[in-house]
Amino acid sequence: MPYMKMAAESLRPGFFNEAQFKNRGSFLSYYPKMRASASFNSRASRASQEPLDDDKNKFYKELGMFSLRKRIEDSILRAQMLAPTALELEEAKHVNQEEVVRDYDLWDDLSKSNEILIKLADSAKVVDTLRDLKYKAEEAKLITELAEMDAINYALFKQAYSASLDVNKFLDKYEMSKLLKGPYDMEGACITLESRHGDIYSEATLASVDVVPLFIESSPDLSIDDEDILVSYPSHCEDNPCRTSPAVHVQHIPTGLEVRSTGK
Repeated sequence: MPYMKMAAESLRPGFFNEAQFKNRGSFLSYYPKMRASASFNSRASRASQEPLDDDKNKFYKELGMFSLRKRIEDSILRAQMLAPTALELEEAKHVNQEEVVRDYDLWDDLSKSNEILIKLADSAKVVDTLRDLKYKAEEAKLITELAEMDAINYALFKQAYSASLDVNKFLDKYEMSKLLKGPYDMEGACITLESRHGDIYSEATLASVDVVPLFIESSPDLSIDDEDILVSYPSHCEDNPCRTSPAVHVQHIPTGLEVRSTGK
């Protein structure tokens, strides 16, 4: 009883002095139950943190899976919207190309025959790729459904995501080919970037971009009227006050094409 009374008195606020804090180890040695309770609370707090860490890791893993699944679903939806229409269009185009080959005598004009055969081969390649694209989209959708049935399966999601990347890559190339279908788009182009200077109060950096089509296989004879050409001799002082060497500027007025010397 005296020990219990002493312990109760010692637990009152403000009762501990500096010497008792220094000798708290000896105090716990007298009261083993309190020491066991303190160690148990420490182990319990560490154990309670472990499920939180596991839940956090699971949350981030599920968040990554959700991001992958969203990208896969977007790719599948894009393929389902574009692939059937594109396949129908390209199949009709391929049939027309085959009819041209059957009706045309390939020995009459070898250059034109070569052009017709190239178009036929390209059309067949596009049709085969679009058919394969439908299969890849269905494969990605099926793999995603299997992964959801098997709780969290990162390997299956990764496989479906790889298939969706192939789908998006081809659709991007196909859409670009439909945008660039002019007579000179297939030959490529030369892009010229030139830096410009703004005024002394401007903090923006200016640049000019010139795109000139290339004529690799065909070199047409162009007749240019002298009145359509504007030749001027601007000074480099317009762009850079430190440079005073002259330059030649040639502009084709109807098309807006410009050519300027570099001053070198």
